Amino acid sequence: MRILLTGASGFVGAHLGRQLSESGHSVVAASRRPAPHPSAGGALAWSVVGSAGEGLAEALEGVEAVVHSAGATPANAGRGDSAAEAYRSSVVFSRRLAETVSVAGVRAVVHLSSVAVLGRPEALGGAILDDSRKPDPGTDYGRSKRDCEQALDAAAAPDRPVVHLRPPLIFGPGAKGAWGSLVSLARSPLPLPFGSVANRRSFLGIGNLASLVEAVLAKAGQGGLSGAYLAADRETVSLREVCTALRGALGRGAGLLPFPPALLAAALRAAGRAETAAGLLGDLVVDASPAREAFAWDPDEPTLAAMARSVSVPTPSRCA
Repeated sequence: MRILLTGASGFVGAHLGRQLSESGHSVVAASRRPAPHPSAGGALAWSVVGSAGEGLAEALEGVEAVVHSAGATPANAGRGDSAAEAYRSSVVFSRRLAETVSVAGVRAVVHLSSVAVLGRPEALGGAILDDSRKPDPGTDYGRSKRDCEQALDAAAAPDRPVVHLRPPLIFGPGAKGAWGSLVSLARSPLPLPFGSVANRRSFLGIGNLASLVEAVLAKAGQGGLSGAYLAADRETVSLREVCTALRGALGRGAGLLPFPPALLAAALRAAGRAETAAGLLGDLVVDASPAREAFAWDPDEPTLAAMARSVSVPTPSRCA
């Protein structure tokens, strides 16, 4: 299958480009730069596409499916006005992509959205999230993902599914943002006060995400599958388990001290970091069974084992 991949220079896109190529697909990377760049694990074809969608029609020639992983994230959008503009640009590009896909003969669109569409981290804990939950984004990032979903829905057709995948935190070698910060904590020589944190959180390993994208692409042409699907590993794990697995992979003891999670959360909130408190210490349990059933998807990489591998393997190169 010939696939147009946006966001190929980012963490998720670099992994997806390599996996799709290794699976025998012909991958065209939408890039703002004219020169081709080497991809991790295999060569991609590169097509110049502007931030507002200039050049998309040419890039989509002969393309059967689109994997849209581009978009501003809290880690790359910056702050203030620059972040707001980055989020707006993501929506503009998605709208243009939907318009172009509709006349290009594309048979499937896979969009990497986010669980942030459903609400702020501190508002999502305490219940199992499933696909019946209505969007209620409480952040600019969540609103931009919701707006991108709505823009891309215009491309859905009886013979063209438009599938939005809503993962929680995606982890893997080279991931930045919240996962990168957690890995940095694990690499620290200092003891960490997480020995009593027995929360339950869903994650999505990059390997399991790649297998889901391939499973969705295998349903190209089946428009009845259009819609939004939560996507996560089967297991839920605690912060204590995550830190123990990461430090074990680094050849170290866990080094976790018992400390009341409620006091940790209160200290973080007092420091103006309520979102960090919810992300580290709170629960976030995702029911991804509808995605597993609809796409015959088997996320077979265990979470903690994949996390351990993510800090013990070389980081894939990215395209600038």
